[in-house]
Order: sequence, then structure tokens, then C-alpha cells
Amino acid sequence: MRSRFRCLALLLSMAAQALPGLHLEGGPFLPYRINHATATHTDGLLGTVELMGQRWDGTRVPLFRTRVAARSQAVALDFYLDEDIRGLELQVDGQGSDGSVAFDLAAAEGKAGALAAGETALRKRMRGLDPPVHFAPDGAPPERFSLLGSDLVMAGFQASYGLFAVSASRAPLMPLGGFVLAALIATAIASSTLGRRIVARVLTVTAALGATVAIVLLAIPRPTLFSLAFPADGPGVRVSGMVERKVDELPGYTRVTYAAVQGEGASVVSSGTVELVGLWAPTGKGVPVADMVPAGALVRFSSPPLATWVEGELVFGSKDFVTGWVVHAHP
Repeated sequence: MRSRFRCLALLLSMAAQALPGLHLEGGPFLPYRINHATATHTDGLLGTVELMGQRWDGTRVPLFRTRVAARSQAVALDFYLDEDIRGLELQVDGQGSDGSVAFDLAAAEGKAGALAAGETALRKRMRGLDPPVHFAPDGAPPERFSLLGSDLVMAGFQASYGLFAVSASRAPLMPLGGFVLAALIATAIASSTLGRRIVARVLTVTAALGATVAIVLLAIPRPTLFSLAFPADGPGVRVSGMVERKVDELPGYTRVTYAAVQGEGASVVSSGTVELVGLWAPTGKGVPVADMVPAGALVRFSSPPLATWVEGELVFGSKDFVTGWVVHAHP
């Protein structure tokens, strides 16, 4: 009862500060998808445009955020939804356009009547795919890993804790090596005592600077996307066999993919219709949404990642580690 009053108070508060002329267009907005909408305003939008989700317990979570540098009549918003989110709040914080507008997902779905049989079955299926919660991915991921014949959800938990780890990259050490090498060459070239003293000081300064740069970069790992494909889910499905790691350094992020090792009795298949993904992107530009959730796929995340536009591409980021089940083939 207290949660209901809290949700009602939130909706009333949002209504009191609603911005005339601001609209959230699109829909129907459905759970376990990447939804598409458009924010519009009669006088144009400027500044920060943010879409928040209101959960049933009254808490709020950011779903989409972008910065509009030049006044625009419309802004495209793409965002993830699940059944834990009952309402949306579109906020604008910019010169002459501060305010918000609320959208009650629960009320809108109630007005639409009963769900179709296909939608009911789809949501039931996604509820059964419980994403593993992995709080602190750290360490060196293994080259190979053996799954122990668990059901799909338990295999997902096993894979998340065993495979989804972010190890420090050696790439940031390259600037340090370059600084030191240049200083050593300069030292060798210098012939006079004074010249060697000057170069020695330069060596000390450059080495310290290179070490500082390397330490800072090592503390900020690249955004990373993990993925492991499984066979279709369903009653009695057991997952076993050996998987092998493949690492691809892509523009802006690292992709770590695990696929079945052929000829070792694996029932894990790289072309599976159900895929476990893990997102580690507290810094950087994020990971392209299309690389995580292809068009038309369903997804259930452990918590909603934050979507934004970066150089015309929609990306996901999150201050916390996020896991999710992606269903590539569905009715």
C-alpha cells in the first residue's frame, strides 16, 4: 500500500511541473524490447533530454540521456524496458525549456485491454530467463571453460562468474615504454657532461609522466561486451561442454566472445538462439546497442543500461556491470 501511495505522489508531482507543449510520441512501449520514441516540443528542445523509468516500488532509473546543442523540434529516444518499470518521465533541462511530462505505462496497457496470447507467452518466457547479477568483474578471463550440464539459467550464472572478467590491459604501458625509449636514445646521443645531466633530468621527468599516464589508463579499462550463445531454451534443456574465448578489439570497445569447442561433446552452440551478454562500460563511449541486441530481438537485463547517442550511433553504458539474456529468434 505504501508503494502505491509513493507512485501516486510521484505522478502527481510530475504533473505539477509538466511542460506545456512537451510530448513523448511513439509506442506501444513494450517490455523486453528496445523501444523507440520521439520527444517533441512546439518551441523546440535544447539542453539535456532525459527519459527516466519509474519502478513499481517508487524508485527511478535513467533509461536514455542526450545533449541537444542546437534547438530542435524533435529528438529520437531509444531505450530498454522490462516489467519492473510502470511509468516513464521525459525531462528537459535547457535554456527556456525546463520541465517534464509523464507517461503511465501500466494505465496505457490497462486501457488497451487483455494481452494477446502470443504476448502473454513471450513475457512468461522472458520472466523465466533470470539474468545473473555479477557485481565486480575483475581478473583474467580463462581461455577455455567447461560448462557442467546445468539448465540454461544456472549455466548462465556459471558462465557469468567464470567468464565475465575484466583484466587490466597492457596497451597503456606503451606510452611509458615510448617515453623511456626516447629518453634513453637522447642520453646515448648526448656527449657532454652537462648534456648528460640535462638528459638525465628529462629522463626522470618523462618516465614519471609516462608512469602517471599508464597508471591512469590502466585504472580505466575499455568498455567491454561479453557474449556466450546457447541452444534454444525450454524444459529439459541441459548445457554442457567446453567453450573457448575470442577477443576482438573494436572501435571504442572490446568484444569477448565464447563459442563451443568442436569435437569435445559440447551442447553449447555458437549459432544458438539465446545469448548471454555482459556489459562493462562505466567509462568511454559505451557499446553499440545493435551489437548487443540486434533489431527484432528480445532482451532481459539485470538492470536497465543507459542509452545515448554518440556520433549518430546509439550506445549502451552503465556505471554498474550489467548482464542480460538476448533471444534472437522468437514467435
